Amino acid sequence: MANFSSFEQQYQSALHDKLSENVNIMQQKVNQAQSMSDADAAERALDEACDGCLNRVANHVKEIKESARQKRASCKTPADEQRYTTFIQGVASGIQATQSLIDTIFTQIRNLVVTVVSWIRMGISWMASTITDVFNSIRAFL
Repeated sequence: MANFSSFEQQYQSALHDKLSENVNIMQQKVNQAQSMSDADAAERALDEACDGCLNRVANHVKEIKESARQKRASCKTPADEQRYTTFIQGVASGIQATQSLIDTIFTQIRNLVVTVVSWIRMGISWMASTITDVFNSIRAFL
């Protein structure tokens, strides 16, 4: 008899850790942008960093999907197949909910990137505490 744990038990913690890791990376990149005087270079660097973070998270989601699919091999009976189907539906629901969270987090990060680049263009000096506050509010989603 195959045993399938829930999305929350098996994948959610690692996915949230991956998101948190990438939010930390973006905070470091935004902090580094403070010292840049070339707004175009800062924008490119921040866009590349954001794209890299999104790609790492997307790859992690792909790994989760593949891991879930591989569990089908453990099905030996029709009852196992039914439990697997329920498991896969749970994984799909979990991924869909997490995708909404990912979209929310990276929309806020992209908005912050636009703000930071505009501050650089205008020559406005900005405070690290403002950036920290924004990232702390983003982390509240995790």
